Amino acid sequence: MRTLHADLEAAQKETSLKPVVAVTIADRIGGVRRPHPAPLYDGSEPAVRHDLAVTNANGVIIRIRKPAGAAPQWNRVTDPDTGNFGAWSGFFGGSGTNFARIASNDTPGSERAVYAWHDNGTVFRLFSNDEGGAWDGDFESFSVSNLAGLDIACLSDSAEFVCWLDGATLRGRRVFIGSVGSIFTSDLDLNSASAVRCERLGDDVLAVVTGTDTGDNPVVYATYFDASASAWADDASVRTIARADAGLGITYSQPFITTADADTRVCFREVYAGVSSYSRIMQASLAIGAPASSDRWSQPRIILDDPDGAGFAVAGDPHRGGTFWSRPSAVYRSPAVPDITIPQANIESLQVELAPLSGSMTLRLSDPTGAYTTMVRSGTHPLTPGAQVQVGLGYGTASGDRTSPLPYFWIDDLEVVVQDGRRSVLINAHDVHDLLDRWHPRDAQEYRASKSVFQVIDQLAARALVDYTTDGASPNLTTVLPDWFHDSAFVRWLIRTRPPGWQKAFYRDKTFKVRRGWAKAEGGPGIRYITRTIKGRPRWDVLERLLSPPVLLDLTPTSDGLSALSKLLSGVRDVSLGRTRSLVTRDIEPDDASSYEYGPSAHPIIRARYRRRAADYNHVWVWGGDSVVRSVYDIGEVHALGAERVTQVSDLAANTAGKADERAEAILRPSAVARREDVVEVAPNVGQELWDVVTISEELAGGEEEALRRVTALRILYDADDAEYTMWLTLGEP
Repeated sequence: MRTLHADLEAAQKETSLKPVVAVTIADRIGGVRRPHPAPLYDGSEPAVRHDLAVTNANGVIIRIRKPAGAAPQWNRVTDPDTGNFGAWSGFFGGSGTNFARIASNDTPGSERAVYAWHDNGTVFRLFSNDEGGAWDGDFESFSVSNLAGLDIACLSDSAEFVCWLDGATLRGRRVFIGSVGSIFTSDLDLNSASAVRCERLGDDVLAVVTGTDTGDNPVVYATYFDASASAWADDASVRTIARADAGLGITYSQPFITTADADTRVCFREVYAGVSSYSRIMQASLAIGAPASSDRWSQPRIILDDPDGAGFAVAGDPHRGGTFWSRPSAVYRSPAVPDITIPQANIESLQVELAPLSGSMTLRLSDPTGAYTTMVRSGTHPLTPGAQVQVGLGYGTASGDRTSPLPYFWIDDLEVVVQDGRRSVLINAHDVHDLLDRWHPRDAQEYRASKSVFQVIDQLAARALVDYTTDGASPNLTTVLPDWFHDSAFVRWLIRTRPPGWQKAFYRDKTFKVRRGWAKAEGGPGIRYITRTIKGRPRWDVLERLLSPPVLLDLTPTSDGLSALSKLLSGVRDVSLGRTRSLVTRDIEPDDASSYEYGPSAHPIIRARYRRRAADYNHVWVWGGDSVVRSVYDIGEVHALGAERVTQVSDLAANTAGKADERAEAILRPSAVARREDVVEVAPNVGQELWDVVTISEELAGGEEEALRRVTALRILYDADDAEYTMWLTLGEP
């Protein structure tokens, strides 16, 4: 249960209540601001290498380009609404310059800008402490060879980090006023490299490289320079933002990094040279607040077409918010769209329903001025599909109006309704589970037994732009991924070896029919060929080959994130819920303590219905690896029902009695919780969450003075016209 202010918790137990409903609509998805690049300038400059920076103090926009056969040029604009983006003039460097990069210090109030360029085997660096108004006459330089890419990032107002590609090798060094530091070489393993970008992220430096891996597959890699260790991260810390199979005609190039609005994003150019060729700008986001070492990158998504093949330079606007996108011949701005706070007087009704693996919200807004209708009809952000809806429920208290946040929702559709001379806007939205449901991988993905359930959920959630955390975890959530995810034949070894090298085995085929045959270890540890006989004749068919580690979770472009989450949670005791913008998993143990009480002397119950049903299962057989076989009962339910309801599961990873018992518990727990389906109606407890354990003190509860129950679903209704503000809780066994 969410923690409530003492005044709010006291107020919601009173009989005379003042409802408080707070609604904010934000132009975000998964907490990350949505980009909406709109043109500011469109010219006819040639498509050449270019760069972009926006200074922190006053938001001065500095663009650099390198025309063929000429020295670098720059364009400095102090006001994007009135400035001339077509006014270019000569800048530092000669006609032999092949890379020219600009950057700014993102420290609040800083006026520092830095410029680096490469000319005839030498890298030069200049700086400005007045947002490019004047540039220091002295510069630092150092020699490099075989340069394939260059970038510079501000570390402070007196130091920078320069990274470059020496062929396919990533190198970097610090540059100070009057000196340069040692060269650091990354062990990033590439077959070829086409571009590199770097940006300060916290105390470290995030670097993004495009090129091909050792298998010649096009890739976008992220790595980082560890400032505390003064070294590049090792090869195990390299993160794959995008990858395509060799030979498909896909290439990646021209990456850019921006850290606008506390969101770290990487944009890059994706080109397809097939029949339906294209050149697009893609964007991937790092989980909010994640460090440079994190692997929590979202799946790249399309932002813009790339009409001239020059790509887009991207920079955050720390002064105004939002981002700028630049081509040599055009400039776009993606503004920071302000949130909309809905006055409670405009909220006609609100209905929220939360259940396992789902959550929905229906909001009806009165619109006497037509402002919301105009936004819906014109597609004005943020009141558009995909926007984030933040709802807080509460009460008027002695210390003022107080609310508690519900899970965030994301808009599916909006509808303008005109009835009896009244205009209103109807908004339907779903919670974080729907973001997972709508996510599909761009390519095939495999998760092997070396990862835990937690690690796989964490990566899946990040790919879908969903934040993920745990609120307590069962043992199986954080251990090695079990074998129950293998979709083909499930095998259990039963009888001692006979003849030599072979074992009799029972298994389930792809139709889940139980069969019997012979099995033999072939090809080394962990590999099994399963054979069978048909009608007594020794027909040996190879049914399945189990590799070690096997491919345990296979995703294709037809898969969705919610089905994958459901499958992952099916083998552990943990359950999921939404909490603000995050997906949360929590362990539901039978001895969880009560977090709240409903009853005459606590939070009054308006009406109730109490229902008892038989459990789906009360006996589980687990056929594990290494000949482990376990039979686990819910003995109390067996006695109560007077009969067994049996299920079985094959899980080769359950190779100890303890693991097998945990696997059985993951099946018995949901069945035990579902034995009850009580429903109680109360005034909204605005801190209530799914899967909380509560106390019901009511004479109707089976004669018990106090009974523990677990919240398995909840529904909240607010209706201003009918003065209704109520909550229905569906309750199971604890």
